[in-house]
Amino acid sequence: MNNNRFMLGLAGFISGVLSLTFSWLLFNVGFLLDSSKSDLHFVYYAYGESLWQFLPGVFFGLIIGTYMSHHFKVSKINIFFWTLTSIFAYIAAFIATAVGGFGGVSPFLTELIREPISLFVGSSIGSLIVVLGFNSFIFKLTGKQKSFLVLVGGLLGLINAWMSLLELNMFFTSTGKPSLFLLITWPTVIAFFLGYFLDKNSSVE
Repeated sequence: MNNNRFMLGLAGFISGVLSLTFSWLLFNVGFLLDSSKSDLHFVYYAYGESLWQFLPGVFFGLIIGTYMSHHFKVSKINIFFWTLTSIFAYIAAFIATAVGGFGGVSPFLTELIREPISLFVGSSIGSLIVVLGFNSFIFKLTGKQKSFLVLVGGLLGLINAWMSLLELNMFFTSTGKPSLFLLITWPTVIAFFLGYFLDKNSSVE
């Protein structure tokens, strides 16, 4: 029986936990440097904060890529480009969400409307890039499967925004750093469905 859906879901969950752990460490490092007035404070804000934008993509790309390389003999060069695509996806999602959250969607919209829209758009953009990368370098997906994954990714961002507005989020707000909900659920759910479609398409072939 094919079990790629569960293995990739687990891989996505692990990547989310690693992202959350490193995000927590970076957050606390920044807090300590602020409190201590250390000279490293400037180094952190010059370089350390940029890690927020690409570490989740590194973990997601490498862990998923390692699994696919081992079980499906995907070439190393494809894994390399897949990982780069994953990194770019997270950066694009982060920027799109941040710009929208700070008024890029429309300065005339209230936060109650602007924040969900910005997170839906940002998460959808990130999902689209990941799906296209997976389709190009890892395994072919159908058009309906790609659309479904992009929609699911956007909805996860939308749910995250509502949780943030209702103060149910336990880590960071959507307009700042990634939230606990999005860091864990997005890679887990997207990876699970990638595995689900991998199983389904493999059985057809």
